[in-house]
Amino acid sequence: MRIRETVHPEVSASIREILVITTPRHLANEGPATWFAPAQEAVRLAGIDTGRIRPCTTEQYPTPARRLPYSVLGSERREALGLAPPPDWRMSLPAVVARLTA
Repeated sequence: MRIRETVHPEVSASIREILVITTPRHLANEGPATWFAPAQEAVRLAGIDTGRIRPCTTEQYPTPARRLPYSVLGSERREALGLAPPPDWRMSLPAVVARLTA
């Protein structure tokens, strides 16, 4: 399953700005991802054995919600609001993991 990660504090700040000026929109970090890639990278950054994280297919994931194979939500509308693009999730994840593990 393809997704778009939301891991950067600037994304939160931009969301606050959006709520002040318009109805809510989707806003996510740049860069392609699956659910597996950010999870594995977060575990690696936290110093945990990455072998504990194993990929699975959408069909193998036990959830009652149906999932589309391509579930990327775009953030293109932010440009019309004058918001800068957030960085790639791989650039933002280390700071998030550092805060969570401090």
